[in-house]
Amino acid sequence: MNLHWSYWEKETFSGPWQFVVIGAGIVGMSTALELRTRFPNASIAIVERGSLPSGASSRNAGFACFGSPGELEEDLQIMPIEKILELVSLRWQGLQILVNRLGADVIDFQALGGHEIFTPVEGDVYEHLLNRLSFWNEQLLPITGLKETYSNVSNKDKFVGMKGILGMLSIQGEGQINTGKMIQALWNHCLQNNIRFFNGLSVERIEQDSPNHRIWISGSNSIIAETVIVCTNGFARQLFPELPVNPARAQVWVTEEIPQLQIQGTYHYQSGYYYFRNIGNRILVGGGRNLDLSGEETWEEGSSEIIQNGIKALLENTILPGYSTPPAYQWSGTMGVGKDKFPLIQKHAERIWIAVRMGGMGVALGSAVGREIALKIEAEIG
Repeated sequence: MNLHWSYWEKETFSGPWQFVVIGAGIVGMSTALELRTRFPNASIAIVERGSLPSGASSRNAGFACFGSPGELEEDLQIMPIEKILELVSLRWQGLQILVNRLGADVIDFQALGGHEIFTPVEGDVYEHLLNRLSFWNEQLLPITGLKETYSNVSNKDKFVGMKGILGMLSIQGEGQINTGKMIQALWNHCLQNNIRFFNGLSVERIEQDSPNHRIWISGSNSIIAETVIVCTNGFARQLFPELPVNPARAQVWVTEEIPQLQIQGTYHYQSGYYYFRNIGNRILVGGGRNLDLSGEETWEEGSSEIIQNGIKALLENTILPGYSTPPAYQWSGTMGVGKDKFPLIQKHAERIWIAVRMGGMGVALGSAVGREIALKIEAEIG
């Protein structure tokens, strides 16, 4: 139902605002906080279509990761090494900003390390990566400061009850967070910094209303902004169809509590297309999008049989052999991806900026991308 705003609502909330951020996810809230740092007296608002972030910010797996060896090696097929290292650096910086801003205890950050597992059918890939570990460690040393970011742990007691594992690589510096606590902490920081939230308002279009912009939200309702920053990630093409960013649905399971669960940390499989971790004594497992890339290019929430079967098989055959209990929690989230994994952080039109296409790495990238877009805006408008 389209309702007209009252006189009071229009006079109080419609603006003009100096900055309006569209999207209340990790990138959107981080952008607003960075703008507040640079423009302490500015009026700043965030517009969000849902009661919670609508994409993947509150629906992700809570991985504080920056790239497994298999993922980076695969990225060489589509990106030059210089761009890959720039991307890893942005992810690493983003994680440091996130933890420092919110506090490790507040978001339940646990530096348990990451792992990449390989099954016998991936023997050639595993052997190739073993020969490439020294190369990647040398490349990542200036970024992470770690002499051995990646290491082979296949001869150690790391398989913890998993079945059919040929080998495993360890990723130093990775960890896990509580996604819900992260979003809540970002909210609190925004509210403490006098950043206004407008939830439940779906942006239909943005029109220039010189010298400002008019953001149409429903019927005849609109918000006026001097500068607009679009941080809607996988939904970006709903506002700007020409952008090279596609939606990518990610499906996730969480098990019932499992007594004496030994698995701890974050795990990557098949170049990161599958992933799993512990949440206390539960296992979260998700991914499988590579089974049907075109089918999962959708804005719709939900599930598909082929992906669900893939997740179920990985859980029952490899992670927890013989486990067959239905998931206690099941959901999906919408990521933003493209042929290039690097996020789009750029000016789109006069006083309209975009910060989208996190490539499934929003937890790591979000804070750094928010800083990058704020710096670009500051450089232009002072």
